[in-house]
Amino acid sequence: MSCSKKVEVKGKIAGSAPLERVEFVEASGVATLPLINMGLDKDGNFAGTFEAPKNGMYVINYAGKQNLIFLKGGQTVNISGSAATFPNEYVVTGDAKNDNDFFQASQKFLSTYGQGLNIQELMAGDEAKYIKGMQKIEADINKNIDENVKKYNPGKEVVEWKRTDAKTAILNLMVNYEMTKKQMSGNPSFKLGKVFTDYENKLKENNDEMVKTSPFYRQYLLTKMSPEFQKFAEAKSKGKTDITTSELFNDFLKSQKEVSQVTKDYLLAFVMAQSDIHPQTPAKTTDKIKKIIEEDIKDAGIKADIKKMQFTINGFKIGDDAPEASLVKADG
Repeated sequence: MSCSKKVEVKGKIAGSAPLERVEFVEASGVATLPLINMGLDKDGNFAGTFEAPKNGMYVINYAGKQNLIFLKGGQTVNISGSAATFPNEYVVTGDAKNDNDFFQASQKFLSTYGQGLNIQELMAGDEAKYIKGMQKIEADINKNIDENVKKYNPGKEVVEWKRTDAKTAILNLMVNYEMTKKQMSGNPSFKLGKVFTDYENKLKENNDEMVKTSPFYRQYLLTKMSPEFQKFAEAKSKGKTDITTSELFNDFLKSQKEVSQVTKDYLLAFVMAQSDIHPQTPAKTTDKIKKIIEEDIKDAGIKADIKKMQFTINGFKIGDDAPEASLVKADG
């Protein structure tokens, strides 16, 4: 068991153009900056070493396409593929083989399984029938996960990630059902019954862990909050022209007493990164964002990541502390 956070990655993409590059980004991080950016030689080979902030999912970017790969610190990983299908399809050998064989088999099952589902029929049914349908989907996915665990012998962390991913997929179906039913009822204060909320709460019982590891779960939470936030934002921004999405969302989160602090930190960082941290962001907005990061993000790791992202994209003013740089270019 290695304590190192370094991941050594080597690979070959057959038929690739020599100007293409391969990038790795931490999927669960709040700052979507590349950890490494590797050039390819004339034969499509690439190699490099980078610090993996944690064991988990990483995004591979190549030629405008992306896919996920599960990596752990201390690993040596070999990746191969063909330019026509990479990174949608790739083969892993080396330390990360079992985890990624398991992950790819689970993803394959999910896409085939999803094609056979009649979601429209379930959506048309009543609440009890819908929840029965969701529970069957959950049981089928978990059965496949268990079969793949036996077959590929992956580590515990990737299995946990996959179970979270399955729960998130079902929660997304449930939020769509809820919004559809609310719309059809024409009643703005429409609420679904106990069967629905009990099952939803059961799927979310490890909320804080899920929010740390899954960007898809964060996206689900934002979708779920969206109608309430829109109402809040409309009232709060009336007559104001210079109020940012980040300020509005920060104020909204302060009113959400039942949301845990770690969830608030991740969601706020996510919204700031999407809405108000861009190369074109005006200096006045950048200052507002800095203040929110400083005062309202409590988790030290999230705070450091989002500061680094803001610094990389917006630069810094005289008098600011420059954060430590960590982007590695494999070819210097």
